[in-house]
Amino acid sequence: MDSRSLFLTANADTVYYMSGLDLSKGPMVIEQPSGGIGTINDMWFSWIINIGAPGPDRGLGGKYLIVGLDYEGPLPEGGYFIARSKTNFALYASRANLVGNDPKPAVENIKRNMKVYPYQPGAFLHAARSVQPVPREASFRLHTRCSPRGRVSDAPKGHFHEQEWRRP
Repeated sequence: MDSRSLFLTANADTVYYMSGLDLSKGPMVIEQPSGGIGTINDMWFSWIINIGAPGPDRGLGGKYLIVGLDYEGPLPEGGYFIARSKTNFALYASRANLVGNDPKPAVENIKRNMKVYPYQPGAFLHAARSVQPVPREASFRLHTRCSPRGRVSDAPKGHFHEQEWRRP
């Protein structure tokens, strides 16, 4: 971590993991691993729900169902911690502590148990989306301008974010 980091209070001895959630096509399921501490925010950086130790799973892990602004379909009656976003894109950000000054147990727990995938009404088992590795030489410049509904066209003037990313 250095001064260019987007984290406000990042620590070198903490394992961070995060994902963007596109809710424009329907709700997303997050299988939160045990031992995590985090939150889910909408694109205005407004709180949606705490996850992990401060959340309803109390650090034991669990399934979260994040529902977007325009979703009007059926929702399950049990099995998920359900939260609604005020935007069609949300940020899932969490962290895990080292175990005995070693990051490996936390990383293995996250790799084994953290999943993010689209919700399928009535389905009991879901396969996690397969994640393709980013090539070593990859880089991109991300430009976003979003309204509360996640639409670029009606975003207020000045709500623009630019970030360059290069794989280390």
